[in-house]
Amino acid sequence: INQSLDGYNSVDSGKTWFRNPKDISSLNINAIEAQGKIAYAATNGGLFATEDKGNTWKIIYNCNNGETISQFTTNDKFISIISQSNYGGNIIFTSNNNGKTWKETMDNFPAGVYATSLKIFEDKLFVSTNGRSVWSLDLLRQFQNEK
Repeated sequence: INQSLDGYNSVDSGKTWFRNPKDISSLNINAIEAQGKIAYAATNGGLFATEDKGNTWKIIYNCNNGETISQFTTNDKFISIISQSNYGGNIIFTSNNNGKTWKETMDNFPAGVYATSLKIFEDKLFVSTNGRSVWSLDLLRQFQNEK
C-alpha cells in the first residue's frame, strides 16, 4: 500500500516515511483522490497530479489570485473542480482531456447559492449546494462538439 501526505511518502503502509524530493507540502491541500494510476490534489495553488506515487507533482489547473480549489471529482473521462474565490462565489470547471484544457461548466447558480461538493457518476456531474438542492449536468452533452 502506498500512502502520501503533506509531501511525505510511505510504501510500507505507514511504518516508515520519506520526504518527496519535489512536493506540494507548502500548499494548503483541500482534497485528494486517485483515479487509476493518477492521484490528484486540490490546493490553494491549483490542481496537481502525480503518476509516480507522489514523488513528483505537475500542475494541471493553475489558480489565479484570490482563488483556491476547494473540491474536485474525477472519473476515466472527466475532471471537475470547484474554483472558489476569496471575493465570494465559486465556479465549476471541467476538463475532458486530463487537465490540458478547462471549460466553465456551471456558473449560473442563483445569487447566494454556492457549490459545496461535487461527484461525477457515469457521465453526469452532480453538485450539492448550500441548502438549495442538488444540481446535475450531462457532461457528454457539454463536450459533444469538442475533440
